[in-house]
Amino acid sequence: MTPSNRTIFRSGALEGYMQARAQTVLPRFIAPPAPLCLWLLLSCLITASVLAWMARVPVYRNGLATVVGSNERDQKDEELIVAFFPPESKSEMRAGQNLSLKLDPVGPPLIRAITVVEPGILSPAEARKKFNLDDAGARSYQSPAAIAIARLGRPSEKLPASAYQGIVVDARIEIGSQRLIALLPVVGRFFRN
Repeated sequence: MTPSNRTIFRSGALEGYMQARAQTVLPRFIAPPAPLCLWLLLSCLITASVLAWMARVPVYRNGLATVVGSNERDQKDEELIVAFFPPESKSEMRAGQNLSLKLDPVGPPLIRAITVVEPGILSPAEARKKFNLDDAGARSYQSPAAIAIARLGRPSEKLPASAYQGIVVDARIEIGSQRLIALLPVVGRFFRN
């Protein structure tokens, strides 16, 4: 061998190097359990989306209510619940819907069926005159309102119904339902009724 043809590498090492370069080896970017975890995450996301699409939740309108004595002759001893809601709620209110109010702060809410929905929107002065509201009831609602009326009945075993007369409480009425997905922050606006 002449010094010019001579290499410093062994021939076996050169062959191994050439074979290794000829083979295609893909780099390993992720560990083996990671794809399984990603598929599980994707399946959970799809399942939650389907459930949010199918589940329906109630929609409520909030207002104020007061308890007044009945001004009709045949129902003299019966107290009524007069509930005041924003005027835009008028088209959604019907007799027979449930009116929910919290008369007792520690007890469950009192639920009564609406018996009458006033045909028009009443001003505060008209409502004060029609239902003979006291000062607290008159001050509680200072704008035109859609009015729903329900019978109070016997709300508690401890107190008579007349003990609640003049009380002002928050009220709400269930006006329908919507898909749960409509409550999500970003995509919810596409699914609202």
